[in-house]
Amino acid sequence: MKATSTPSSFTVKIYFKYIVKAYIETILPSRKFADIILDNDISFGELRAGDLYITRDNHPINNPSAVEKLKKEGQILSSAYEKDFYFVAPNESQEYNNILRFRETSLDGGKSYQPVSLVHKGAPKARKDKKIKTKLVFQGQALTLYEVAGRNAYLEFTGRYKKDADEEIRALIA
Repeated sequence: MKATSTPSSFTVKIYFKYIVKAYIETILPSRKFADIILDNDISFGELRAGDLYITRDNHPINNPSAVEKLKKEGQILSSAYEKDFYFVAPNESQEYNNILRFRETSLDGGKSYQPVSLVHKGAPKARKDKKIKTKLVFQGQALTLYEVAGRNAYLEFTGRYKKDADEEIRALIA
């Protein structure tokens, strides 16, 4: 399965004509002046898998008791707290959307946090810190439950689609 409908020869041509050229002309000469250099450890296989940017199947949970039922009757696989910090270059207008998001995760209920990612983002979404992300299986359907204190929770359907579970879950969270 291809990641794009563009012919491979065109993609390779663009890569060598523009990307490699820009790298040689801008990145390599400035490396020696960098205070820090981040290595991206994504493999070519992960990149080609095409799951770097995905459309999520998210649904708001409108029924407050649904969260407790999902946790009580589902099999919890993991639970983590997340904190995000956003950085923009000094004196740069935010309209350029040149924003970095640094994320920390806690696996011990928010007692200690470890850095997990640094990624380029567009404009930051308004969100409180300490989002709780719980991965679980309910009625055979893999789910990720996101909770932020004082805001509605939402549910992401992950893994293989289970029609019967889908109908029951959608009715539960409505």
